[in-house]
Amino acid sequence: MKRYYKVFSVVLVLVFLFAGCKKGTSGQIFRYDITANPTTFDPQLASSKEELMIVENSFEGLLRRGKDGELLAGVAQRWEISEDQKTYTFYLRENAKWSDEETPVTAHDFVFALRRLMDPQTGAPSAQSFLCLQNASEVLSGELSPELIGVQAPDDYTLVIHLDYANPLFEELLTSAAAMPCNEKFFQDQKGKYGVTIKNSLFNGPFAVTTWDPQKYVVLRANRGYQSETPSVAGGMTLYLQDDTANTSQRLLNGDTDLAPLTFEEVGQLQDRVQVHQFQDTVWTIQFNPENSLFQNSSLRRGIAHSLDLSELNSSMVQNEQTAFGIVPSAVTLSGNSYRELAADKLKSAFDEAAALDQFRSGLEQLEVSRLPKVTLLVPNQSNLPLLAGMLQEQWQNRLGAYINIESLSMEEMDSRIRSQNYDMALVPMSATYNSPASVLENFASEQTLWAGSDRTIFEQLLKDASLAGSMEEMVECYVRAEQMILDLAPAIPVFFETSYYGVGKQVQQVILSPFSYRAFFKYAQKPAE
Repeated sequence: MKRYYKVFSVVLVLVFLFAGCKKGTSGQIFRYDITANPTTFDPQLASSKEELMIVENSFEGLLRRGKDGELLAGVAQRWEISEDQKTYTFYLRENAKWSDEETPVTAHDFVFALRRLMDPQTGAPSAQSFLCLQNASEVLSGELSPELIGVQAPDDYTLVIHLDYANPLFEELLTSAAAMPCNEKFFQDQKGKYGVTIKNSLFNGPFAVTTWDPQKYVVLRANRGYQSETPSVAGGMTLYLQDDTANTSQRLLNGDTDLAPLTFEEVGQLQDRVQVHQFQDTVWTIQFNPENSLFQNSSLRRGIAHSLDLSELNSSMVQNEQTAFGIVPSAVTLSGNSYRELAADKLKSAFDEAAALDQFRSGLEQLEVSRLPKVTLLVPNQSNLPLLAGMLQEQWQNRLGAYINIESLSMEEMDSRIRSQNYDMALVPMSATYNSPASVLENFASEQTLWAGSDRTIFEQLLKDASLAGSMEEMVECYVRAEQMILDLAPAIPVFFETSYYGVGKQVQQVILSPFSYRAFFKYAQKPAE
């Protein structure tokens, strides 16, 4: 079954075509405010929204997104899928070059990249998303060598990928940063520094990183080695690091930036003066430290989780917040339909005051303590989050007789504390990195997630069953059951969904924005000449 320039309906990417603005001019440089400095240009290790955006503009995978969000050939010029949808054969175009303008991009670069991705020594954050690859689970667990991943290159321009089980979203996965190619010789020559600096990086996408000042900006310009049937329109981007985002509104109005993430407060100020677009793309959850022996007790966790009546938070939520009745935000779609709408009314609330108290007391007995030891919940010191945390604190005290301290920190301080395991509980955001419920739910399949007994195996099987489902109804049912497990067994506690916003200059055309991790794709972007 051959597919050429195939439309894939589950992709949720918006192309902004602004009515009434002047005809765009190609070759322009676009300015985008970012709020954190990237730490790597390595596609297999990129994890922050800034890193992912840079990688997806400076690398090209087997497949890519077109102007209207459709899936198109990327480095692959065509591909075939077996009848059982478990074998993909890609035929690569022979004119693709790396940014040194000499080295060809070959099938071997994709073989090496996918082996790196699943090698447990790499520590790739998105490896769990690719468990459908043949032998991937055994490789990631260290049982098999990465060379046994189901990826082969019969010749320089043919790539064959075998899956353990059919995954209807596999082509979507191949557009993600983690699936971008990596040249093995160049990688080995960097001696452990691949992606750390521009000198240690090699790009194959429409743009290449040319300048990086960690204190000011990242500069991307058209990659002269890039070849495509749809050439780049934009000349490049300059990503300005804005530690203080308080002046974002004025920068947009002054034309100092072409698009930027906006806070909810800024939206009201700019609504009629710039293009504002929104996605409910984030769920805030309370995470338990898996290294804390208290929270390894499932009864204690369930007591803490099931004692919360989230509806009591409604009066203190702002308009871009909504109490979470699941894990997956509504920006995620299946076949063009919001997953949240497909799953409507299928989840049961876990709030049960009497049962929560019983579970909590049972947990204390199992831990052989009479009351909850000192526990602190870390909360970002932004917007109304400390207020919401205080309301949760009050519920725990009233319903369980448990006092949980609140500590407000900057997001940078929180990230540092969490990375070093120096915390008890933390209120943190979680977003999908690609368009599937699995992109969020897979976070709970890691070895660090607190499950009891066989619960992890059951949860992982539900995600696998979803990918094997023969109908949309079956797929949704599997994902809903996985969500319900999280609500009932409390490896984490979903608290609220958040809507994120972009501000885009009124004369900017055809920037492709994704609701997943604040990413923007500039290949086709245009604006009037300055």
